[in-house]
Amino acid sequence: MIRLRGPSLETMDFVSFRADLAGAIGCGTQSPANPVLVTYRPSADEVSAGEVVVVEFVPPGFRPRG
Repeated sequence: MIRLRGPSLETMDFVSFRADLAGAIGCGTQSPANPVLVTYRPSADEVSAGEVVVVEFVPPGFRPRG
């Protein structure tokens, strides 16, 4: 697990590859948890590993190649 940050939800892009998701997204723990891929810019500070750029909601069981 890594710690990432984002100045605000408006600075991030959200993409869904699922037709079964609806509603709003907010900060903090999501319940139920959804599988996501996150693209981020690495950070030099020790507060977080980086800044979130994109959050992609992927289908359950999805495994990225590579």
